[in-house]
Amino acid sequence: MSLRGAALFLVVGACSGSDDKEPTPLKPEICDNGEDDNGNDLVDCDDTEFCGGLACRPTGDDDDDTTEPLADVEVDFDEDSVDFTFTPQAGLCSIPLATVTVINRNSDVEALIDANCDLVAGKSVVGFDLDGANAKAFIVDERLDPDSSVDVGVIFVCAGANQEFSTNCRIKVDLSGLVDEAEFVVNGVPQ
Repeated sequence: MSLRGAALFLVVGACSGSDDKEPTPLKPEICDNGEDDNGNDLVDCDDTEFCGGLACRPTGDDDDDTTEPLADVEVDFDEDSVDFTFTPQAGLCSIPLATVTVINRNSDVEALIDANCDLVAGKSVVGFDLDGANAKAFIVDERLDPDSSVDVGVIFVCAGANQEFSTNCRIKVDLSGLVDEAEFVVNGVPQ
């Protein structure tokens, strides 16, 4: 037997043995309990092999602490007001003002979305759309599937608005009584 053959025999012999077991796979990480469940020194959303998606989407408050569990539902919008200028229009138009993300992290139950603004001189001058479609003056009990999110567009409708206005708006998500909402003021000033 050559020296090379003997070395190869020793290496193969050293690697083979009676223990033909594969390495024990890691247990899954529970993504919202603040613990390292599988012993790999990564906690919850930091363990990206097991955790991710909406369950680990950071909140809008720039909080980098991913070890705290995120709420099952969230309205992600941190503004107190939306201020803009407009040109008075005789006809109808739609001018996007803001986008508010609504998140349902629950994997089993759908949530409901409501969005509205106070009327201005008896008219709805601010409306909403869901992911850019179906613009309407109000959103009432719009379904949000489990493990999903939607962008709610806040839109200046222009209909009859020809003077400065201010209106209070709300966007709310409700998951069987667990509620999150954003309240803000829309201020429009004609040019």
